[in-house]
Amino acid sequence: MQEVTLEDLHRIQKELGSMRWEYWKSEVLFTFPWWFLIISLTAVLVLWVRTVDRTRLPQIVICGLLTQMICVSLDVTGAELQLWDYPHMLMPWGSRLYSVDLMIGFLFMWIYQYTNSWKQYTLFALTLALLFAFVLEPIAVWMGIYAPYNWHYTYSAPIYFLIAMLTRWAANKVLLLQAASRS
Repeated sequence: MQEVTLEDLHRIQKELGSMRWEYWKSEVLFTFPWWFLIISLTAVLVLWVRTVDRTRLPQIVICGLLTQMICVSLDVTGAELQLWDYPHMLMPWGSRLYSVDLMIGFLFMWIYQYTNSWKQYTLFALTLALLFAFVLEPIAVWMGIYAPYNWHYTYSAPIYFLIAMLTRWAANKVLLLQAASRS
């Protein structure tokens, strides 16, 4: 096997970036799935801005940012491992489905905001996880937005649920640490 150099990787990455740009311009930009992603993200963002509890904004945003970091990391890793890909994305660079990762973050912030107990939150988190995995992912496949290669919807449901549980726990932990530092 031939030794691979950093220069080889850089050359291939440059070529791949150029190919992604050309593919995106000719096959993605201004298509129905592209517009669907733009409109969906805008709608979720506008609804979130109008409904967010500004008195609890820092803790809600902490939950959303943690969700975002986890979702983007998992999306990039899964795509790099060729478990899935996103034939239609808003932008040809970075996390391929950043718009959906943002929407997941907004939805998790909503359940964080509107639930008062772990029991309520768990029920809503489970409902969202099942909705994401068994309704929205198949719709995204049908629309050509998402292409699972070595992945199944049943793998996604527990991951969505665990992300929701982890982000609520972490956001609450940050608040407890902040309160402890004030006393």
